[in-house]
Amino acid sequence: MSKRGSLSARLRYEFDKSMSAGPIALIGWLALISLVVIIIAGVVIVGLQLGPEGQPPLDFLEAAWESLMRSMDAGTVAGDTGWGFRAVGLLVTIAGIFIFSTLIGILSSGIEGKLEELRKGRSQVLEQDHTIILNWSPSIFDVISELVVANASRKHPRIVVMSGLDKVEMEDQIAAKIADLGNTRIICRHGDTSDLYDLALVSPPDRTLDHRAFARAGRGRR
Repeated sequence: MSKRGSLSARLRYEFDKSMSAGPIALIGWLALISLVVIIIAGVVIVGLQLGPEGQPPLDFLEAAWESLMRSMDAGTVAGDTGWGFRAVGLLVTIAGIFIFSTLIGILSSGIEGKLEELRKGRSQVLEQDHTIILNWSPSIFDVISELVVANASRKHPRIVVMSGLDKVEMEDQIAAKIADLGNTRIICRHGDTSDLYDLALVSPPDRTLDHRAFARAGRGRR
């Protein structure tokens, strides 16, 4: 009993880990469940010599294909004939409805999570030769306005702003205070400007990060 309990707990633990890995792991589980359902249905159809009424029994590949079609399209089962074949098709269809409705929910949650992440402004900035403004103050609008004028002759200029404010709030304030940005694009990110990890999000020059890391490490040894 101890071994059984230990094995059961271990399996539950591994399952919980895989479920918490994110949408990709959940989609993998659904694909595995779909494969198992299709294989079992194919084996049952072949083992019981089932098939549409008036037609010869199906082989395994054909039975698996018919099961796959019924798991993907609930309307397919409506054209089935023969009660044995109908029963198997109905069970596969019910399983398919559950699997695909769960898949839609996972994809919807994943998309919403990604949009929320983008709204928070925590994604990496992949720009080069851009201007970085750290922290937020009332004078930031004057600074951005001057940079916009200075960038008028540049090609694809970018200004990256990082502060503790919400990304959407920063974008709304800049849009309300500065009417014309010219050819300059403003990119806002939320983060702690004293944190090296957050600073890495705005892609500063490597030497800046190296210098700050060295200074912080030096203070830590004192």
